[in-house]
Amino acid sequence: MISSVGDLTYDWANGGSSRGGHCHSNLVGNSSNLELKSCLLLNISLCEETERSEDFLVTIYNPISHPVSQYVRLPVSGDSYIVTDSNGESVVSQLVPIPQSVLNIPYRNSSALNELVFRATDLPPLGFTSYRVVLSKTSEGAEKTEESEDLSIVQINSTSGLVRSISINGTDLPLQQSLLYYSGYFGDDKVPVNTSSGAYVFRPNSSEPVTITENVAVRVLKGPLVEEVHQVYSEWASQVIRVYKEENHVEFEWLVGPIPVNDGVGKEPVSRFTTDLESGGLFYTDANGRELQERRRDYRATWTWDITEPAAGNYYPVTSRILIRDHSQGVELAVLNDRAQGGSSLQDGQVELMVRRD
Repeated sequence: MISSVGDLTYDWANGGSSRGGHCHSNLVGNSSNLELKSCLLLNISLCEETERSEDFLVTIYNPISHPVSQYVRLPVSGDSYIVTDSNGESVVSQLVPIPQSVLNIPYRNSSALNELVFRATDLPPLGFTSYRVVLSKTSEGAEKTEESEDLSIVQINSTSGLVRSISINGTDLPLQQSLLYYSGYFGDDKVPVNTSSGAYVFRPNSSEPVTITENVAVRVLKGPLVEEVHQVYSEWASQVIRVYKEENHVEFEWLVGPIPVNDGVGKEPVSRFTTDLESGGLFYTDANGRELQERRRDYRATWTWDITEPAAGNYYPVTSRILIRDHSQGVELAVLNDRAQGGSSLQDGQVELMVRRD
C-alpha cells in the first residue's frame, strides 16, 4: 500500500493497531489526511503514486504466520531516493533500470525509467511495516547500478547470451535456460486425430520446440542489493534474470507477447531448464500447492500407454513447483512458479513450464 505524506490520516493508522500507529507516528509525526492507495500495475513497472510523489510511505503486509524478509521494487521517476524504516534508520536501496522491453509496452503510460529496490526485513506475522521514501535533492541516497559482464552465482555464455551454469550453496550446476515455443497443430477437428491445438487442448506439431533465436541480446547489471541480466530474444520475447543479496535462489521473469501469428501458426512458448542431472525418467509436481506427486515419463500406472503425444501426454498441472532429483549426486533442481502452469520433464535433467498459449 502506498500513501503520500500529508495524504493519509494518523487517526486511521493509530486505530488499526498499536504497531501501525507507532509506525506511522515515527515516520510522519502528526500528519493528517492520509489515504491508502494500491499499485495494481507493478507487473509492468507502473505506479502513479510512487512516480509522482517526492515523499511517501510504503506499507508492506505479511499474510503468513511467521516473520519474513522481502525485497520491494517500486517504479520511480527521480534520480535519487532516501529510504528509512519506522525508527527513522536509513535503509540501503538501489536504483535499477527498467528493461527496455517493459518500457516499450504500448499501453504503459509511465514516466518511470528505474525501479527503487530495498529489503523489507522481519515483517511481523499477520502484520505490516511501513517505510518512508523521500526524493533526495543531492547525490546521496539509493545506490546506482553498474554495467557488468557476469553475475556472482549465474554464469552467462558470452556467445549465445544464455545461462550456462549456476552456483548455489557450494554446488556448481551446469544449467542452460532458454525460451522456446511449440508450433500448434492445425486440423479440421472432424475426428479426434485431427484435433487442433487450442484453448483446451495442447497438441504441438512436433515434440521438439522451436528455438526463437540462437543469440540473445544481453545486458548485465550489478548493484549492492540485486544483480540482473536483461535478455532480449525477439520483439515479442524477453526475460530478466535476478540474483538478490542474501537470497539462495535465482529469479527468472519473462515477458512474452503479443505473439506473432501472421504466418498462420499458433505458438506455445515454454521456459526450459536443461542440466546434466540423471533424473531417471522421474519428476515431481505439487498437488495444488500441497504435497509432491511423483510423475514418471511415458507411463500410466493402470494401463499400457500407446505414446502418440510424447510432449502433451507428459504435461501435468503445476500450481507452485516442479522438480527433478539426481540421487547419485544428491542434487535437486526445483522451479517455483508464481501462477498455475503446465509443466513436464521430457528428458532426464530437464524441466520446462508453459508460459503462454496463443
